[in-house]
Amino acid sequence: MGQSLILDNNETFRVTGVLPELPENSFISEYSIFMAMSGWENAQDMDVWGSNNFNTYAKIIPSATKEDFQSSLDLLFDKYIVPYGQAVIPGMTKESFEEAGNYIRYSPVALADLHLSGNRVAEMSQNNDKQSIYILSFVALFLIVLAVVNFMNLSTAQSLKRAKEVGVRKTLGSSKSRLIYQFLTESSLIAFIALAFALLLAIISLPSFNELSGKSLSMPFANPFFWLILLTSVLALGVLSGSYPAFFLSKYSAVKVLKGGGENSLAGGKIRSSLAILS
Repeated sequence: MGQSLILDNNETFRVTGVLPELPENSFISEYSIFMAMSGWENAQDMDVWGSNNFNTYAKIIPSATKEDFQSSLDLLFDKYIVPYGQAVIPGMTKESFEEAGNYIRYSPVALADLHLSGNRVAEMSQNNDKQSIYILSFVALFLIVLAVVNFMNLSTAQSLKRAKEVGVRKTLGSSKSRLIYQFLTESSLIAFIALAFALLLAIISLPSFNELSGKSLSMPFANPFFWLILLTSVLALGVLSGSYPAFFLSKYSAVKVLKGGGENSLAGGKIRSSLAILS
């Protein structure tokens, strides 16, 4: 702090502040030096309102809204742009400016929203579009639903081999609710085992993916909210994927199954056929 910094062996600047290390996912993480406009010669001409060479950031009071700030920005055109334009094009008005097919719009964007604000021109770093996130999220959700449906189909197909097990358990006194609980527990355990393999695969492949994509993604293992969402989602998927097989298996008739051939009467029916078509 307070020491001098020489840039290009030409200009000397004084260090007036030091920032902590910026997160890698910050849109300004690619920059190491920030300069106040008051210390930059090109920014001293305050009458040049036709320039957009500088990114402008403003800190507003917490109670202010985006609409409050917008009302002030709407006054800039008449107050500054028109007089500047008249110095270049005598007689220019706002109406003639827009009738010629030109327009200038000032609109505030929250700092936290810049990363997903679309293909903005002259931004400090490349930003993404929310629509891309929605599309990728839909694809991911579709794959999850497809995996759940496939798991249901496989579990139902395998259930024919467990028909006699269900018949014996019912003969020994197991109730339908206990059978449903057993099969839901099994599907949930499979989901959690799949989660463990998925996390291991993600940890192994993430460095190669970052190198290939030019990103700096990381797994937020220290964030309890991450684990809450992950474990809750896996538990819900386990229960959902095992719900139909559980109710399907618990419907077996002990007498018919133990006599033989009774399991064929519960071959899955229309629901299983629908799941097969969907998958």
